Amino acid sequence: MIGGLIAFGMIGLFIGPVLLAVTWRLFSAWVHEVPAPTNEPEEILEELDEIEEANKQS
Repeated sequence: MIGGLIAFGMIGLFIGPVLLAVTWRLFSAWVHEVPAPTNEPEEILEELDEIEEANKQS
């Protein structure tokens, strides 16, 4: 925040954190993006079984 204040004055004090927050949310959404499901029913059933087993162990 101090760097933004020095570089851009008072407006930099507000723009810096806003840009950081927006960038963080975009990066977080990109990292946690879920891949598209497959069309193979057997693979879907296997994945569901794995998830159920993981939930039972928790």
